[in-house]
Amino acid sequence: MIGILLLSLLSPCDGLRIEPRASWRMASKSKSIESSTLESSTPADFHELWGEKPSIIIHTTVNQDYMDAKLFHNWVHYAKPFINSSMAVVFDVQEDQGPIREKILKMKLPFKYALMDKDMNLENSRGVRFARGPVQGVHYRSPEYKAIVVRRPATIQALLRMNISTLYVDLDTAWRKDPFIAINKAGDHDLLDTLDNLGQCTCFLFLKRGEKSIAFMQYWIDALDDKIPEKKFSGSPGNQAAYDWVRHQARIHHNIDAYTLPREEFPSGKWIKVFKGDPKYEPTVYHANFRQGASPKAKWFQENKMWNPDDLD
Repeated sequence: MIGILLLSLLSPCDGLRIEPRASWRMASKSKSIESSTLESSTPADFHELWGEKPSIIIHTTVNQDYMDAKLFHNWVHYAKPFINSSMAVVFDVQEDQGPIREKILKMKLPFKYALMDKDMNLENSRGVRFARGPVQGVHYRSPEYKAIVVRRPATIQALLRMNISTLYVDLDTAWRKDPFIAINKAGDHDLLDTLDNLGQCTCFLFLKRGEKSIAFMQYWIDALDDKIPEKKFSGSPGNQAAYDWVRHQARIHHNIDAYTLPREEFPSGKWIKVFKGDPKYEPTVYHANFRQGASPKAKWFQENKMWNPDDLD
């Protein structure tokens, strides 16, 4: 496979020295925002968990509805050809979803993986845990809707702090082609994302390892947690307005190099019909957004001939 093996800039660097208190400041008009530090994870930590430190982590969130509707199984089917042995998958499945955790741990998944708990500890199918302290500044006991939204940048940041480039993807997607070819073609950037309808989409986010990406996640967390007085976006934290605002500010004022992947390769569920007029058209990723509920999403994949859930039991 081409995959991540071509991404020399993203592969682990032998001899990389991780400063335990390294920091990178992202200054706003009213205050400076300091990123969380890179962790001094040892090769033994990764050896116990995955056999080696992965070159990239693919991160997604699992819930009961998506499991019951086989969206999880469908995602595995279409992603597995492009997840090679140098990568690992991290599923965010918290303890209150115990049946899902137990079910995944018993599955025969075709790639290295770990489950993430509420404190962002990682656990593999052999019961090996990579323990971590709770991430500071994230209010897990805040109102539920905010906690869920803040958790996405917080979990991505936790993985970046392990000094591993991270691809966050929504589970209601199916990979028709190798997404790492598009990532490689895009070149060297701190952040890669895609377009939704009018703005950016947080369904497919690639963050290059390093302090700038960690700081960007903190900026996003702080915006959602009402810690940036000068923020200017409307709507509830449940929409993508916060991300769009933070991304714009980070590019203009904080030297974050953000790049949008081409819409024709990563269309939203609304935009794909625009390109489907060409019989030869095949996007890299199909995304069943703009459909409410797991069953309508599964039906949409069936209509687009992207439904082939694996038998993982």
